[in-house]
Amino acid sequence: MRQNTKLKTFVSLLIILMILHSGVTVVSSQSEEDDSVPVVLINGTKIFIKSDESHSFYQGYKLQIKGVNQEDERLWLELSLNGRSVKSDVVHEGEHFTYKRDSTVILNATVDKIYSNPENELVTFKSVYQYLDPQLETPKLNNSENPANSSNDTNSTNNSKGGDGYLQTAITIAGTISIGVIVVYILYKNTT
Repeated sequence: MRQNTKLKTFVSLLIILMILHSGVTVVSSQSEEDDSVPVVLINGTKIFIKSDESHSFYQGYKLQIKGVNQEDERLWLELSLNGRSVKSDVVHEGEHFTYKRDSTVILNATVDKIYSNPENELVTFKSVYQYLDPQLETPKLNNSENPANSSNDTNSTNNSKGGDGYLQTAITIAGTISIGVIVVYILYKNTT
């Protein structure tokens, strides 16, 4: 009789662990495929662009000033992806330049100030956000390769962080494992 109880306990524990494992697999795959929360690549940074230069972003995007009208405080901007223009627009100081792809915001930048002299123009952008373009390859996010920290195009700063989905998945898995351990412990105590 004692062996029969141990066998039932073992089978029960095995079934519970299989259920918990399948739950972890489902939760982690849903977290990785969840498109409802955009991945932030550049988070509210400030950038500067001279009229004869462009600013490179992740995934091959570049923002370039095509023209400036200092009197009207407006400028002509062009966003390109791997050398091909994807959006061109005229915006005023204080306005947003926003690019959407299939209703997903990819880039949002607020024109802060337009500075001009006879030789050149300089435009400052505040609250620049770049979100992951789900149709393109996901970039590696390390500060040495971060376009917002690059001095090749413009000077700027960045405080972006990405990949929060992986942290949420890890927390979910840890919580599920903890619950599994508690259930196994309770079952073990009830059989002895």
